Amino acid sequence: MNNGEATKCRKPLILFFLTAVTVALFWPVIKCDFVNYDDDIYITDNKHITAITWQNIKWAFTSGYASNWHPLTWLSHMLDFHLYGLDPAGHHVTNIILHTANTLLLFILLNLAAKKLWLSFFVAALFGWHPLHVESVAWVSERKDVLSTFFGLLAMIFYVKYVKNSEFSSQNSEWEKDKSLEICRKPSSAGYWLLTTVFYLLSLLSKPMLVTMPFVLLLLDYWPLDRFRTKHISRLIYEKIPLFALSLGSSIVTFIVQKRGGAVSSIKVIDLSSRLGNAIISYTNYVIKMLWPCRLAGFYPHLGERLSNFEVVIAAAVFITAVVLVWRQVPKRKYLLTGFLWYIGTLVPVIGIVQVGLQSMADRYTYVPLIGLFIIIVFGIDEFISCRKAVKAVSIAFVIVVLSSAIVCTHLGLKYWQNDTMLFERILDVSRADYFIHSNFPYSIRYMFSSADRINGMIKNCGRPVELNPNEAAIHSNYASILNGEHRPAEAVEHFKISLQLNPKIAEVYSNFGNALADAGRVDEAIENYNKALQLKPDFAEGHYNLANALRKKERLTEAVEHYRRALTLRPDNSDACQNLGVALAGLNRLDDAVECYRKAIELRPDSIIAHGNLGLTLARLGMTEDALQECRIVLNTSPDDVEMRCNAGVLLERLGRKDEAISEYRLALKARPDYAKAKELLDAALARQKDGRK
Repeated sequence: MNNGEATKCRKPLILFFLTAVTVALFWPVIKCDFVNYDDDIYITDNKHITAITWQNIKWAFTSGYASNWHPLTWLSHMLDFHLYGLDPAGHHVTNIILHTANTLLLFILLNLAAKKLWLSFFVAALFGWHPLHVESVAWVSERKDVLSTFFGLLAMIFYVKYVKNSEFSSQNSEWEKDKSLEICRKPSSAGYWLLTTVFYLLSLLSKPMLVTMPFVLLLLDYWPLDRFRTKHISRLIYEKIPLFALSLGSSIVTFIVQKRGGAVSSIKVIDLSSRLGNAIISYTNYVIKMLWPCRLAGFYPHLGERLSNFEVVIAAAVFITAVVLVWRQVPKRKYLLTGFLWYIGTLVPVIGIVQVGLQSMADRYTYVPLIGLFIIIVFGIDEFISCRKAVKAVSIAFVIVVLSSAIVCTHLGLKYWQNDTMLFERILDVSRADYFIHSNFPYSIRYMFSSADRINGMIKNCGRPVELNPNEAAIHSNYASILNGEHRPAEAVEHFKISLQLNPKIAEVYSNFGNALADAGRVDEAIENYNKALQLKPDFAEGHYNLANALRKKERLTEAVEHYRRALTLRPDNSDACQNLGVALAGLNRLDDAVECYRKAIELRPDSIIAHGNLGLTLARLGMTEDALQECRIVLNTSPDDVEMRCNAGVLLERLGRKDEAISEYRLALKARPDYAKAKELLDAALARQKDGRK
């Protein structure tokens, strides 16, 4: 068997091995829940993904919902909801499939471009099994990451095919003289180019992370495709103009949508010098976390003006040294320049110069950029082995240890995504440890590679009060909301207080605190916090809605109606606000207005049995018995054991003179709940009237 035949036999085995290990490694995430970290906004509370309809498809392409424009991601969530409903296991399976596919596609891409079977395998394995990629796979809301990369890698593969096909054709076509028309005049090359463009567009429609892909393709032209020797760089740039145009368009749309959604932080929140300093540090920290993946978390709060200048200087020195070392190796080791610029360039959109949110960095941002560093590591080790045959066995053992370590760290990292509580406890632990290191830099540099548990244990034992990062405020607020949902009100209140001490100017925190107080029955205090939230953010739809609910509990219905209407003006698609407005109007005896609100709520959310039930009760008060009975039937079709609605249906049937059917409803209510006194009284009264009627 020659080398070509051996390679053909090995490829399927490698693909199978990559698939088996990647799926087995990430399979435990199917036991993870949705988390209160965008999963509610993207999936569990998003009515637009509950059905695949033309209206929802139009919404996906025209909405800037959640401060993002990624229509294909919304369509993927719609498909998941259609297949799995709100079972998180199915949604996680889709992420696993996409990540596994990305691992295989990366192997195919590198093997096709560089013709290095085993090196391509090692790069793909590092990509598929590295713990920094846990967030992109285990977090359902980060579907956009794995989906965008899936289409992006397909685009790169077809680009390599286009290059190889066009180069082969140009070498074997005697009749073609004008190479500038190559794309147009060769159907096969044009087909590959078209597929490259289409898949790149699909990638941008999933997430705009790969706006730098035209730049990545130029890097592939440099190495391993080696096109800089045969074509002038201006021509290579010229042929990618359509891709640059798509990239520019996606960047503009994304910035506008995020700006309108309030996701882009202003210079007043995080100044430009802090952003630049954080960018330099992040480039270094990502490399450190790649080499030593400790203290990984779902969120790293930005330090803002509290960045250590000394740390910035060290990070800048490391960065400049790396640039010099790489440049000195050009063109002897071309893979170094491609890998280094791949890493630097693909991180630019998320490095924080344009700050979106309050994070300093994020593990998910490394999903594509780390490919560049993996190329440097793997091809560098190969070159080292080639020069020193005696250390080949040691080097292979080293690679095996590295991959095994990555698998172990990834397996351990998956547990923090099991549920809300574990996720946010981990975030707080890491945030506290990281803030200690940054605040005491360079004296704390000895803890740089320590675990969060060790650092927090040391802080606790020192007996001094712990200084917290002000940008942790949102984390404490979210964690407090989780604790409140777990019926741990005392702990929830404590974390809300910490959040407000760190930053007393976040409207959402006051609103969430109000919710916790309202759940605890402290409605007056809740109203006070809702009012503070609206003072900070007058157009806060959720704040108006929460305040209206609290006012309704206090029977201040006129004020409640005012705030419900304000909430609906700001967010017209809030079906709960429509329904609760109807309840408040019904309480004011404005029954016709209440009916209108209930119908609007049902229009927004047809499966809302609460709205149907309240509509039925209000129609009954208006004397519209047949219509009221119809609404009761809708509720009972969904909830046949709703004994209260059974009794209501029975009363309405009696009004219509259908006594036998009414008695049947009362008996069904008692069958579902034998101790329900109201049903027993209504049944006895109906039987007595029936008996008297027969006499």
